[in-house]
Formats: sequence, structure tokens, C-alpha cells
Amino acid sequence: MATNLGDAAIRGLKWTTFATVITTLLQVLYTSIMARLLQPEDFGVVAMASFVLRFGGYFAQMGIGQALIQKKEISSHDIRVAFTSTFFLGILFSGLFYVLAPFSTLVFANPKIISVVRVMSISFFLSGLSSTSMNLLRKKMDFKLLSIIEVCSYLFGYLSVGIILAYYGFGYWSIVMAGLAQIISSTLISYSIVRHNLLFLFKWEYYKPLLNFGGKISFISLLEFLRVHLSTLVIGRLFSAAVLGIYTRAFELISLPIYYLTTNFSKVLLPVFSVIQDDKPKLKNAFLSSIAIVGYIIIPICIGISIASEQMVLILLGSKFEAAIIVTSILALGMPFRVFNNINGIVCEATATLNVKAIFQIFYISLLTILYFILKEYELVGIAMSFIVAELFMIIAYTIITKKLLQYTVSEILQAIAPGMLTGIIAGISIYTITIFLKNHSLPLLIILSAQIVTGALCVFLSLFLKVNKLIKNEIYKRLANSITDTNKSFKNKLLNKALQLMS
Repeated sequence: MATNLGDAAIRGLKWTTFATVITTLLQVLYTSIMARLLQPEDFGVVAMASFVLRFGGYFAQMGIGQALIQKKEISSHDIRVAFTSTFFLGILFSGLFYVLAPFSTLVFANPKIISVVRVMSISFFLSGLSSTSMNLLRKKMDFKLLSIIEVCSYLFGYLSVGIILAYYGFGYWSIVMAGLAQIISSTLISYSIVRHNLLFLFKWEYYKPLLNFGGKISFISLLEFLRVHLSTLVIGRLFSAAVLGIYTRAFELISLPIYYLTTNFSKVLLPVFSVIQDDKPKLKNAFLSSIAIVGYIIIPICIGISIASEQMVLILLGSKFEAAIIVTSILALGMPFRVFNNINGIVCEATATLNVKAIFQIFYISLLTILYFILKEYELVGIAMSFIVAELFMIIAYTIITKKLLQYTVSEILQAIAPGMLTGIIAGISIYTITIFLKNHSLPLLIILSAQIVTGALCVFLSLFLKVNKLIKNEIYKRLANSITDTNKSFKNKLLNKALQLMS
């Protein structure tokens, strides 16, 4: 069972990594093109409308999807309940936000968002239609199909509809329509693959188990939304839509590689952690391995982005977003904390430790609000610094609870983080050195950015040979051995023996 689960997890990570790389490249292309076709204000208007809608988004499905994944065994009744709930909740929230759209100006004093909120509210209904199929695929850990759906829907929605409309002068409506087109294509593809029962079910005894868990997840997800997007509210209230557009572009620029990697990794971790939730030693080992592997990739990337922020902003967004350079540099340094917090949060979800997670979210939102008030005179730089401080406090709080849940030691968690930290320092020094050298020779930005990427990638690869990275090498050797067929038993045994040497 453990081997099958591990193999399923690795297959899932292979496909989610594939989807991550492709989608990230597509979004880099999309962001670069749209930043030149649209104005910062256009992005700000859509960000405001999205903020308003996401309040409802966390209750439009009542956490039914996560409940399906977390539940060990699901029946045909569970599937019908899931579809019935998300279908009618989708209709309810689409209608509700259409009617209440004018009140969105009480949050942001920008009348343009009224019509945007009304059109975007259709997404509640569309997401309700696709939710059950998508979550059944996640439950089965069929990440190959999920990856294909993600890439195909993004291509249709953003790279086709979005760019075409932006080119013909539709402004912020091109972003809105791109998002809806992406959801429509995802809905059609997912149901064509997973044709679940469409009959409604209205018996309360089948709803209670899913809603008990899902309701708590919805509330926590709302708190997480506030945690992630509180900056949108603050900037939108205190500054202009153009300033908000600059901040959201800076944040998204960092999130291109980070968000997709961690989100897809989370899609694999939740079902895996849920299966072994009662076996604390296995859950502990899975958690520490996840921290080590993700940290080894994320920390060097974030340090590299921080150093290369000038080149990334000017090349991908253009000179009119020059104010985003310093914000991008600061936000990148805080992103590893958020990634580790997400993994800690998955442990809480998998073990149904939801009350503690809710308390942590409330603490974070309160702290972030106070920091925004204290640092508001520094404008966007103050917002970015508040992000780092709040995430640091959050990781301390999460470490306390996961240490108690999983019974790991301080030495074990430091050993898990050490590969990423050391590799990040080496990569950071190397990238900074090559950047200064090339800038002194007045080379083009594209050449400098290319050199920064190559330097960072080489540092990550070469760091594998350092002694401190034996945990990472151990995972690589084990996974290579597991992927080799019986016809290669000799080489497979060598890899497994090497892994055992590293563990000893």
C-alpha cells in the first residue's frame, strides 16, 4: 500500500510539474503580451472585482470538494450530494452577486467594477458544474488528466480569447472574458472525462458528513483568502486602481513559478496526507520530505527572483511597470515562508485539525492589518514588508502545532530546511555576482536575465553534490529505482543501496 501510494504521489508530481512548467511558460507569455496591450488600471479594476467575488467563492461550494478528497471512502450518494450542492449553490451565488453588484462600490470607490462583478459572477455557476468531476479526478490521483485539462483550458481561455480581445481594444473586459472562457473549457473537458451521476439528491443524512467538514473548510478558506488578498483591499482603498495594478502585476510575477508549483504540489499532498492521516510516523516522514524537496526548489528560485527583479519586470512587463521592481524584490524574499505555511496548512486539513488553522488565519489577518496601518506611509514598499513579517510569524505558529501533531524534533526540521537554505545562499551570491559583472559591461537586459537563470539552475544542480543535501539525493535515488522495471534489477538495486547509504 505504501509503495503504491508513493508511486501514485510521484506520478502525480511528475504530471503536475509538467503542467506547472507549461502553464508557467504560457502565463509568462500571456502576462508579457497583456502588459503591453493594457494599462495598469485595467489590471487594477479586475483585481478589485475579483476580490469582491472571491468572498462568495469560498461559500459557493461549501468545501465539498475537499471533503470528497479527505473522506477515506465515498459512495454514489456522496457524489450526488456533491453535485447537487455545488450546482444549486453556484446558481444561488451567481444570482446573489449579480443583484448585489452595486454594493461593491462600498468596498472600492470605482463604479467600473459593478458591471465586471455582474459578468464574472457567472463563474460561480460554471465552477459548480465542473467541481465534482475535477475533485473525483483528484480523489483518484489522476493528475495526468488534471494536468491536460489545466493546460488546454488555459490555452483556450487566456492565450486565445484573452489576447485576441485585448488586441482589439476591449481593455479589462479581455481579462474577464479570458477567465470565463477558461472555466467553460475546463467544465466541458472535465465532464467529458468523468461522467458522474447528474441526478439530484436531497436527503439530509447524506449531506451532514460532507458539510460538517466542508463548512469548516469554507470558513478557513475565506480566512485564507483574506490573508492572501488583504493587500488588494488596502491598496484599493488607499490608492488608485493604477497603483493596485502595479502591485498585482508584481505579486503575480513572483507567483508565476511559485504559485503553480505549490498549488499543484498541494493537490498531490492533500490526498496523500489524508490516506496516511492515522499513521503519524509515515505522515511525519512525508511532511519532512515535502519540506525538504519544495524548499530545495523554492528558496533558490525566490532569492533569484529578488536579485533579478529589475530584469524580469522590464522585460516581461515593460517600463510603465518600473515601480514594481522594488516590490517584486521584497515580496520574493517572503514567498518561501508562504510556501511552507501552505504545507503546514495541508497537514492540518488532512488531520482535520481545522479549529487551530482557523485561529491562525484570524491571527495572521489581525497582525497584517496592524502592520499595514503602521507602515502605510511607505506605500507599496510598506505593504510588501508587512507581507514578510506576517508570514514569518505565521510559520512560527504553524511549526508549534505541526511539531505537536507529528512529533518531529527541531533538529529534523532544520535538517529538512538546510538543503534549500544553503543552495539558496550559493545561488544568490552567484546570481548577484554575475549580474553586477554583466551590468558593468552594459549588456542587454535579456542577456543578463538569461545568464541569471542559467547561473541559478547550475547552482541548484551542483549543490546536489554537497553533503548537506543527502536527503534530497536519497529521494532522487529512491524514485529513480521505483521507476525502473524488473528487467533492470541490477541497476535498480544499486540505486536502492545508494539511498540506504545516504540514510545511514
